[in-house]
Amino acid sequence: MRFFCVVLLLMLVLTSPIFSAVNTKGLVVYLPFDDGKGKTAVDASGNGNNGDFQGDASWVDGKFGKAVSVSDKAANNMVVIKANPSLDITQALTLMAWVNLGAIPDTYNGIITKAETYMLHTDEQGGVRVDPLVWFGGSYGTWPSSAAVLVPHDEWHHVAGVFNGKNIVTYLDGKPGTPFARAGEIDVTQADVVIGRDSRGCCNTRKSAQIIDEVMIWSRALNEAEVNELMKNGGKVAFAVDPNGKLTSKWGQIKSDY
Repeated sequence: MRFFCVVLLLMLVLTSPIFSAVNTKGLVVYLPFDDGKGKTAVDASGNGNNGDFQGDASWVDGKFGKAVSVSDKAANNMVVIKANPSLDITQALTLMAWVNLGAIPDTYNGIITKAETYMLHTDEQGGVRVDPLVWFGGSYGTWPSSAAVLVPHDEWHHVAGVFNGKNIVTYLDGKPGTPFARAGEIDVTQADVVIGRDSRGCCNTRKSAQIIDEVMIWSRALNEAEVNELMKNGGKVAFAVDPNGKLTSKWGQIKSDY
């Protein structure tokens, strides 16, 4: 009977839509925030880019499993990934997360920030907007308003910023906005990556009001299909089959169960 169950489960795995798996090439950071306890969010990308909870950052229920809340009355609640060469992304970039945004206390707020390098943040201009920024030669240039998208308060929404070396595109719930022309090589700095805070020197006293889940940083520009796959299923499902077609996590689960 056990053998029959294993064979049946293996058949289900083999006939599942593996073509939808996202290639993990270029995945630098993946924080699913499903640890649910302690002061460290483990990086599931395998690169060791764990996030350290600071201030009163806390575990809460998320879009998939658990998430981090960085809503605060001060400006010291955040998750910090220490600077290292893997975060020095210069040619192409994707930043993404599931967010549940409250009323922004200080007009602007960071979702993912590596100061003076790259950033996915919100502002309250004409409603809550999400803007991706990249720095060239010490400047992010013209404000990329055409690339911004509006995000309602107090609801879960998936946001992503994609830079392909020539344009920036913002995604809201899998739908791309208007591309914004921005060409160049992204600056390299020694700044940490900060989740839930605008960590730039100009702006690191700004308070936050958000819950964040499924944070990912990539060193390549994901396409629309990949953004949608990760939005719909989360990384744990989307990465269940590796780029070479090996049935990694699914088969591992079958073996552990039987």
